[in-house]
Amino acid sequence: MITWFSENLWALWVLAALIFAVIEMLSLDFFCLMLSVASLLTSIGTFFINGLPLQIVLFAAISLILLLTLRPKLVRRLNRNSPNISTNTEALLGQRVEILQDVTTRQGLIRLAGDTWTARTEAEFQPLPQGTFGTAMRIDGATAYIQPE
Repeated sequence: MITWFSENLWALWVLAALIFAVIEMLSLDFFCLMLSVASLLTSIGTFFINGLPLQIVLFAAISLILLLTLRPKLVRRLNRNSPNISTNTEALLGQRVEILQDVTTRQGLIRLAGDTWTARTEAEFQPLPQGTFGTAMRIDGATAYIQPE
């Protein structure tokens, strides 16, 4: 089997391309895709370049060129159509909150997105009484800073 591979190095490069393609399907970051394409191009190069060391140099050169030129363009194109979605606490900013316990600059409780949060007002705002509503302006740790509606 090893003798067959040494006589048919193109098959070794095709096998490497398939392995890189499978890894790319799991990672989805275009890195292994570039290595897969480089492996395929190197398999074609085996018909013109004899010897594994020179083929490895060819593979490395093609990989480097693809990683520095094609991959950044593909990543930009993929991310261009991605919406800018707020996540985690950023998604809570600007939401309406219900005051569960009077909110001052030192203490308070609110309901924000169905959860109970400790809350504070900024110094320039008056205390917010229980039963009223406000807006979440920023979140610092487990404390939401709110302002009146």
